[in-house]
Amino acid sequence: MIYNNSAYFFLGLIIEKISVQSYGEFLKQEIFDSLGISNTSYYSTTKVVSRKVYGYNYSPKGLQQKPYLDHTWPFAAGSLWSTTEDLLTWMNALHYRQKLADPLYQSLIIPDTLKDGTPLQYAKGLVNHSNFGHKEISHGGGIHGFLSDTRYFPEEDLYIICLINTTGPKGGGFFADDITWKLLDEKEYEGLDLDIDVVQLEGEYTGAARGTTLSLEVKAIANGITVQAVGDEKIDTLEVYVENHPWMDGWKR
Repeated sequence: MIYNNSAYFFLGLIIEKISVQSYGEFLKQEIFDSLGISNTSYYSTTKVVSRKVYGYNYSPKGLQQKPYLDHTWPFAAGSLWSTTEDLLTWMNALHYRQKLADPLYQSLIIPDTLKDGTPLQYAKGLVNHSNFGHKEISHGGGIHGFLSDTRYFPEEDLYIICLINTTGPKGGGFFADDITWKLLDEKEYEGLDLDIDVVQLEGEYTGAARGTTLSLEVKAIANGITVQAVGDEKIDTLEVYVENHPWMDGWKR
């Protein structure tokens, strides 16, 4: 399972069909107003919004104002503007089951497994994994001129929310990481002894990636493997073995 904008686009259409409301009206009535969220809305290119922040793209010439985007294209896969305060209210309501019954919430945050039993990180719209030994439920986002990163650490009941109005080289994840590891201690993951012959994994693998087809070359080394995208000079070395074939890249499972 990979990140999928199309599924959320169709979900928005389903919401409109069942509720007999526009997607924006439904969100306002059922979520924003009911939670007291007042600075969040489905995006409008015509409504005058007080204190609205401009978005910028990074270029070799410096910052440039973001280009126009028709928000009927991203639709329910994005196109919401908000604030850190409103996002905190929403995330707290989500993770404390104020808007979803527990079975539905669990289906949202629990990743599935592949047919061979390999666990995935990605659930239904959220990443759920161990980050330096801390359970993290999170997601990042991006659209013309804006980047975001939101994280919830349930064991610590900690929320990290980062919004940036620039698509520069350092996105929301960079600043969220900086804040996270000022508040939490990194716990290194101790890998297991290999129970497979990594030589058998050598070869070139091709499959679907986000918006493209990706080919990876895998080579065996002592106690691990290296992974290199075909045509890329960067080589990733994976030595922290989890079991049942997954590795960690040194910091995230």
